[in-house]
Amino acid sequence: MAQPPPGQGGKGQGGSGPGQRTSTSGATPAARTNTGTGLPRTATSGSTPAARTATGEQAVRRSPTLSSLPNVRAGVNAFELGSIPDSKSYKKKIDRSAFDGEEEHTQVDALLGARRVVTPPPEEESTSVGKVFDGTTPPKELTSRDLWKAINAPLQSREGRRTADLYKQVLNQFAAGHNPRYEPEEPSRLRAHIFVWDVTRAMNAELPHFVGARELSLAQTCDWLRQEAPMRGWRRADAEGAAAAANAGKPVVAVPRDSSVRAIAMVRPGELGPDGRPRFAAAGLKRGNDLSTQEALGVFAVEYFFHD
Repeated sequence: MAQPPPGQGGKGQGGSGPGQRTSTSGATPAARTNTGTGLPRTATSGSTPAARTATGEQAVRRSPTLSSLPNVRAGVNAFELGSIPDSKSYKKKIDRSAFDGEEEHTQVDALLGARRVVTPPPEEESTSVGKVFDGTTPPKELTSRDLWKAINAPLQSREGRRTADLYKQVLNQFAAGHNPRYEPEEPSRLRAHIFVWDVTRAMNAELPHFVGARELSLAQTCDWLRQEAPMRGWRRADAEGAAAAANAGKPVVAVPRDSSVRAIAMVRPGELGPDGRPRFAAAGLKRGNDLSTQEALGVFAVEYFFHD
């Protein structure tokens, strides 16, 4: 009888020779790749195998809208991977981070199940004057002599809601020539800057009386107007431009061109005076609601600043 060639099964099909074929019964099948090579499939370097559902479809791992937002992408990944203990902790961290825009805030809040409450814009304020002030009798709440206390005027004006009549009545309510708040403690300690502080606060374009914890003197207020105000919405103008701004209801402040002269006043809306210059309300060497340039500031050469 012929002998089987070496290496081809000396003990039958159940043998253990080198060329033996193993049975699939009770054995683990070899892992196969898509190419059917029988070798275990390995992940591509630097990537994670895609998660699959019971139906074999690949699960969506992140919101496509949020994933396009660079500042929240890391937070989205953290939520999906369960590395953050709770949404409150995450929101605290997100609120401290820098966002590119309102859209990112809105989408993060949606992710957290929170809705931001948007404050509706205030109702339109009337630019008409309900009460007329005569310029000589100030309301009681505007007469405090505590100069470190800001006062809240009953009549106010703000950007976008300006009229000449409203501006005139804002000035009149402080009654610069009769209000005890503006009476100087001594001739060398005038309160012209306190009057301007009060009026510009009521016009929502404040020239400050305090910068940090430092209280400004009259001289320092004049310096602040020249140096800081142009960076805070105040613009320079000539006499003609200042009168036009005041007649548009905008607050206009004037100081002497000579910085060694310490004086400050508010330009009034209305016609120019006999000298061809605007009229003023001031609480300087002379206090009043309708003063000339010389009376209000003591000089003729003046710088003007107005605010929208």
